[in-house]
Amino acid sequence: MEDARRLAERLTALTVDVIVSSSYLRARSTAGAIAKATGASHIVPVWKGSSQVDLSANDPELRNHTTRAPGRSPGPC
Repeated sequence: MEDARRLAERLTALTVDVIVSSSYLRARSTAGAIAKATGASHIVPVWKGSSQVDLSANDPELRNHTTRAPGRSPGPC
């Protein structure tokens, strides 16, 4: 998390409109720190039915979604 804080400090010199992250907790935490420091909105693209939609990172509905396309199995790690 220290790396995210340092990156966020560096990014405050730039104009950042939006931060996009995956739904994984670590990615959301890192992106959240950057969004907070820059004042940018933080969104997470998720599948809703057969369409991809952007949810706010603060949306409680986020934990019920996946970033994987419907019908696709996870790839190799």
